[in-house]
Amino acid sequence: MARGVLDASAMLAFVHGEPGGAFVARFVGTSSASALNGAEAASRLIENGLTEAEARIALGELGLASVVPFDAEAAFRSAQPRGAPVCLSATGPALTSHGNCISRLLPQTAAGP
Repeated sequence: MARGVLDASAMLAFVHGEPGGAFVARFVGTSSASALNGAEAASRLIENGLTEAEARIALGELGLASVVPFDAEAAFRSAQPRGAPVCLSATGPALTSHGNCISRLLPQTAAGP
């Protein structure tokens, strides 16, 4: 079971060794992300000069336990008002509108250390 849900900023902080990246490193191999956040992180890496292969390797170092598809059904499920689960962002546990949506797709996910 995934221990956290990573958003794109958390993935990028880890890859670039930015503040918050060390926190994210504690969840390597045990976190999940949405395909939407993965696409955003990959796009940023490629926009900043990495090849697709290099971006795949960099993001692969996160060892994601799962990547959750983000289709039309997921979009509508994430739009439903619910409690605000904790997600991982680059600065640690945080409540983010995007993270809240993704956490609702992973009801069994326990985020945080």
